[in-house]
Amino acid sequence: MSEQDTESYMTQDLEGERLTGGPSLKQLLLVIFAVLVVIGGAAAWYFELGVSAQVKHDRFVKSARERLSRGKVNEAIIEFRNATDANPRSAETFHELGMAYLRAGNQREAFKQFFRAIQINPNLIPPRFQLARLQASKGALVQADEHLIKIREINSGAIEATLLAAEIAVAEGNLDRALATLQEAIKHSPEKAIFYLNAGAIYLTKKNYQAAELAYRKALDLEPRSYFVRAALATLYLAQGNREKAGEELIAAVNAEPENEESLRLLGNFYSRTRQLDQLEKLYRDLLQKQPDSLIARKVLAELSLGKGDFKQTKIYSDDILQRFPDDVDGRYFRGRLFLADRDYEQATRQLLPVTIDSPQHAPAFYYLGLAKLGTGKMDEARSALTRATELSPNWVPPRLDLAGMYLANGDHRLAFQEAQVVLNMYPNHRSALYTAAGAQFATGDYDKASELFNRISKLYPTDPSAHVALAGVYMAQYKFEAALGEYEQALRMDPNRLDALSLITQILVIQGKAKEAMERAQSHLDRVKDRAEIYHILGRLNLGAGEMKKGIAFLEKAVETNPNLVSVYLMIGNAYAGSQNFDQAIEQYQRAAEKTPRALQPRMLIATMYDRKKNYAKANEFYEKILEINPNFAPAANNLAWNIAEQGGNLDVALRWAEKARENDPHNPVVADTLGWVTYKRGLYDKAIELLKESSDKLGKKDPRVLYHFGMALYKGGKRVQARETLVQAVKLSSDFGGAEEAKRTLSVLGTN
Repeated sequence: MSEQDTESYMTQDLEGERLTGGPSLKQLLLVIFAVLVVIGGAAAWYFELGVSAQVKHDRFVKSARERLSRGKVNEAIIEFRNATDANPRSAETFHELGMAYLRAGNQREAFKQFFRAIQINPNLIPPRFQLARLQASKGALVQADEHLIKIREINSGAIEATLLAAEIAVAEGNLDRALATLQEAIKHSPEKAIFYLNAGAIYLTKKNYQAAELAYRKALDLEPRSYFVRAALATLYLAQGNREKAGEELIAAVNAEPENEESLRLLGNFYSRTRQLDQLEKLYRDLLQKQPDSLIARKVLAELSLGKGDFKQTKIYSDDILQRFPDDVDGRYFRGRLFLADRDYEQATRQLLPVTIDSPQHAPAFYYLGLAKLGTGKMDEARSALTRATELSPNWVPPRLDLAGMYLANGDHRLAFQEAQVVLNMYPNHRSALYTAAGAQFATGDYDKASELFNRISKLYPTDPSAHVALAGVYMAQYKFEAALGEYEQALRMDPNRLDALSLITQILVIQGKAKEAMERAQSHLDRVKDRAEIYHILGRLNLGAGEMKKGIAFLEKAVETNPNLVSVYLMIGNAYAGSQNFDQAIEQYQRAAEKTPRALQPRMLIATMYDRKKNYAKANEFYEKILEINPNFAPAANNLAWNIAEQGGNLDVALRWAEKARENDPHNPVVADTLGWVTYKRGLYDKAIELLKESSDKLGKKDPRVLYHFGMALYKGGKRVQARETLVQAVKLSSDFGGAEEAKRTLSVLGTN
């Protein structure tokens, strides 16, 4: 199953038009399979022209063609490769191998094979034509024009010349010229179904449905058993919203070639498109029973298993695929998805990145690669991958909304709103898009527009309490506390388990100086919910805020007794102990949180800082190292580890390595600059230390005595005595008891204070 198969359709809104792989819709207007065809970017006429009568009928080619006739594309590729090994001078065989790669969705390999074919035989038109249309799809129109000129020199009447001229016109955005080219060809060759098929595609793009249907029907008259034409008709009917007729055409395609896996794939994709997933699963389970070697059946069933969250079954199918074909694009895609489900973002990236390279039109691969990059914190790469997914599939909602969410989180509110608006233009009542758009307006401070959108959500989805919670947040930002209370109370009436609303109610009451009323309000809600742990959490927080530490911790302990998985409660208890200097008890609570979240950084970071405060630097470093094993790019741990090593007489080369790692991942943080500067100072590199410590001091407004001390010492050792004296004087004026104050004073006794 190439990138056009079921999953990408199952994960989008039903009404959304989904592009298939291959070039963009504009570039593939001559190809009719914008919604349903799933043959990896190769259109009907590509395949028709690819089957050359000149190819030798040796056993490998015969076997490959037989497998292709049943839609077994990956198996055919192996046989064609065997054929090229047997006869490396057969341009025709390289061409057919390229066509098979196209059908598998691997355009990069297809390009290589077509190029090799015309190197062997420059006058062979089919591979030159395929090479040209791949270049046109990438916008390389000058190169495509050169191939068109060469094809006309070889054979001025070649069908490929007409088709390529039309495709180049489409790539230039000139649909009328492309259509005129095909209409002229029809006058001279009215028996060629391919011209009608591609003319119909252009009519469909222009939304001239009547003309498109006439063209397709004419193509069907000429080739009544062509499932490509049936797919074109199905696309037309779907564009008109007539799913029943679309289904009829696809069933007719399957009946015409019941053993052809690709015709089955077309029908399967239709079932996926229309959310008839039970029929889809039955179709491919039946196929697998009839044809136990069927790869397409395994791929569709793997996709369905992914959709249902049955990762064990997905793994069985994907392992089977890769065992048979280790380089299979879809097998690697499934494996990447499985790693993503396990939150192993690095492994997911290793699997998905090659898929996007080998199959550059694979929108789902780019989408999930973007999610993997998000998981590793590589925001620029994530944005690039998600953007590419939206370019390849403009109407596919999930990548666009994830991109909008990322923009929103990063403060790019205009872009977040823009992406959400694209979805709303297609689906005006899309709930997630409305929330994202409203959130973007709220973040920019346009509270009126945000309120308007949240009120719209509330009217469209009257049982959704989230709209009331969000609207209350807008009122909170405007200090309209009574209005906010009303919305939060409405959310609780709709859903008593919306305890975030209860928590915010108590916060407003505390702001209003009604701490006792806040506790009573939380207490009164205990009998309205079964899971009371979160309410105990709220009561614990309220009591801690009121200075009732013992009572607050008692409530928090009750919360984790009720629900041992409330990690935030362990952290809150730990923070309470830390605030009262009970470091051992704080560590115990943080340790409990760490045990519940094996890869979470926060509890381990808190443990490390507690050991720092206990001056148990060896133990603190042990936890910093554990954190860096989980995430080597976590700058705070690298920074603190570097500092401890340097201050406690450790290996300065190791300290420098971690300090540089922290700087690499947090280049604008003045604390990180201070650490790196101080380690550099200790290694005797004073000029570099001065540069870093000046940066740190300036960013902190020259108000941090410890950083000024570091800067002053670097200036002193670097021979800048006057500046050193001024800086150290400023440090001791700000404080007399910072770490290093005594050395600053001793140095000033040498330099003088005037």
